[in-house]
Amino acid sequence: MKVKIDVAKKKLKEIYEQFNLDSETVEWLVELALDMDLEGNYFSGIGETPESLPDDMNPSLHETFEIDKPSLKFINGNGKDARLVIKDLVPEAVVWAREQGQIFIGFKNCGYHENLGTIARKFAEQNLLCIYSSNGGPQGVVPYGGTKDIFGTNPVAYGIPTSDVPIVFDAATAQRAYGTIKHARESQQPLPPETYFDKVGQYTTDPNEAVSLIPFGGYKGYAFNLLFDVLDGALVGSKSGRLVKTDSDLGAILLIIDPAAFGPIVEFKAQTDKLVQDIVSNPPAPGFSEVRVPGYRAHEHRAQQIKAGELEIDEAVWQKFMELHDKVVS
Repeated sequence: MKVKIDVAKKKLKEIYEQFNLDSETVEWLVELALDMDLEGNYFSGIGETPESLPDDMNPSLHETFEIDKPSLKFINGNGKDARLVIKDLVPEAVVWAREQGQIFIGFKNCGYHENLGTIARKFAEQNLLCIYSSNGGPQGVVPYGGTKDIFGTNPVAYGIPTSDVPIVFDAATAQRAYGTIKHARESQQPLPPETYFDKVGQYTTDPNEAVSLIPFGGYKGYAFNLLFDVLDGALVGSKSGRLVKTDSDLGAILLIIDPAAFGPIVEFKAQTDKLVQDIVSNPPAPGFSEVRVPGYRAHEHRAQQIKAGELEIDEAVWQKFMELHDKVVS
């Protein structure tokens, strides 16, 4: 169904304002939620709106820097929601990257990091190359050839500047996001075959039985899933593998590089522009209508919805959201 963007934004704000958060934080959380639906994300940001203030959004929580070097930062969230830690960090990280040429930031004790693609795009729009990854868990992904989960879904996003629309990628290093199990359960749809395992290690398409899934891309994808489990876990003082017990054990990394540190940004963009042109002009293979650049379909979907002033959202998700709104906002 279609909903006016202004209406969705207003309803979201009204809910978050009930939590007594400052206006900047409310605007930020609303932006992140809307962004998922504007880009046609598989999961609705609006659909994940909380009913009450989560403990990790308590205004009394403050992150601290355990390492604060010019090009290396290590942030302990002290239980603060990752989205709120990132909110204040983005403008500072832009400055750090431009001053040093690059900045590497590690995170721990911030819970699960979301909206990775949105953040990567924000940096790319400021002519910075960004790689952002978080370990997701506890567990959920089996090693290649195995049947018992060890790793998280370990999503990774990157943003690459061009002269026009940035190249943006955002995906789990599992074959599917773990949330697809919940989505299939709620929609009463079967899961794809030979992708998910039940608790005894047998393939299942039943979302009520599924507890884990395979990594993407066979043994090669598994190797990347393992790498990011270490980078997002053990490297930054969080946990990796089966040592992850709760969301507080999850970590993340954020790498921002200033291409201008290596030479004129115009020359860099000339090459990324050429890459985009070569990709979209590539003759489609049988069964394909076009060759796409990562992030471009989401950008087009977003632009079309903003132009129309309407958001396309699942009717059941919107109805559930409105019930939540009417309950919270009285």
